[in-house]
Amino acid sequence: MTLDTSSPWFAPLAPMLARVPLEPIPDAVMLQAALGERVAPFRFEPQTKKRARGTAFTLDDLYEARIARRRVIPTRRNAHDFMNALVWATFPKSKARLAERQYRALVAQVGEHPTRLPNARTRERDVLAMIDEGGVVVIDDTRVLFGHAVYEHLATSSAPVRGFPIALCCGTSTDEIDGALAAWIDVLDTDATRPEALAL
Repeated sequence: MTLDTSSPWFAPLAPMLARVPLEPIPDAVMLQAALGERVAPFRFEPQTKKRARGTAFTLDDLYEARIARRRVIPTRRNAHDFMNALVWATFPKSKARLAERQYRALVAQVGEHPTRLPNARTRERDVLAMIDEGGVVVIDDTRVLFGHAVYEHLATSSAPVRGFPIALCCGTSTDEIDGALAAWIDVLDTDATRPEALAL
C-alpha cells in the first residue's frame, strides 16, 4: 500500500514522519525504535491475535486495559495503527489522557471481572472513540487534525471525510495543542450535546 502524506493536514506529523519509512509500513518494533522515547512510559508492541469468540478472557486482555494498565500500545502493521503511532508520538499527553478515560469508561461498563463484552458502547465510550478516531482541534481559524482514522483516510483515499471538532484556546504549536487538549479531555462532559461534524 502506498500512503500519500502530502496533504497539509499532515503538517503536525511531519517531524515524526521524518523518522520512519512510509514503505513498507513499519512494524511495532521499528516504531518503538524510532518513536519510543516520545511516548514513554508507554511503548509500541505487536498486537497479539484476536481472542476467538466465546473464549475466556480477563480485563487485561482488552485493548484499553493493555494501554492503561500495562502501558502497551498494541500495534499491527497497517496504515491505521501506523497513523495511531504517529499521533501518539506527536500528541503524547493527549493520547495518554484519552487512553486513561477510555479505560475508566470501559471498566464502568463491563466491570473489573467481565465475562462477556457488551453489544454496544456507552455514550461516553462512543464520544471518546470519535475524538480518538476523528478529532479535529479548532483554534480560531486554525484546524489541526488529531484523529488517527481520519489521517489514515487522507493517506489512502481521496473521498470526502468529516471530523469531530474540538474548540480550544491555545497556541498552535503541537506542544501547546497537546497540553491544552489533554486538559480538555480531563474535563470533557461526554453527556453534552455533540458538535456538528466538520468537513475536511
